[in-house]
Amino acid sequence: MLDDTEWAIRRVVPASGRSRSYLNGELVTANQLADLTDGLLEDPRPAFPAGAVGPTPPA
Repeated sequence: MLDDTEWAIRRVVPASGRSRSYLNGELVTANQLADLTDGLLEDPRPAFPAGAVGPTPPA
């Protein structure tokens, strides 16, 4: 299923709220998708240590 270098990931969220995820057109579970995509994206925001307080949002 993951032979190609490009993946098409799609998530469908109907009004009923029960979402479905697809990878290259095939239905996958949320756990499968999480496992397969772990580490693909980097979060550009700085990490804060546990218990640290981040920047104060504007009022």
